[in-house]
Amino acid sequence: MKKQKIISQTKGQDKIPEKQLNEVGIGNLPEKEFRITIVKMIQDLRKSMEKMQDAYQRPRRTKEKTEMNNTLERINSRITEAEERINDLEDRMVEITATEQNIGKKA
Repeated sequence: MKKQKIISQTKGQDKIPEKQLNEVGIGNLPEKEFRITIVKMIQDLRKSMEKMQDAYQRPRRTKEKTEMNNTLERINSRITEAEERINDLEDRMVEITATEQNIGKKA
């Protein structure tokens, strides 16, 4: 009894996908061609997914590049400011040293 029930359930399950496959036009293909067609469809879906991911990632990459460039510009600006301050301090040190030497000569 159980085997008959399973067989009838399997037959019933096969009929539904077969109708759907006939609508698409691949339901009457031999098994090997059917499998090849399914594999091709899956590959096409993967390619489409990859294209969609690339399209989604492209703006993010551009945004990230812009943010990185802005950060680098800010860092370079700070470095330039620090170099200018160091140069100013060195100039002041030279002036102070010269002033001290002049005071020493006068005394």
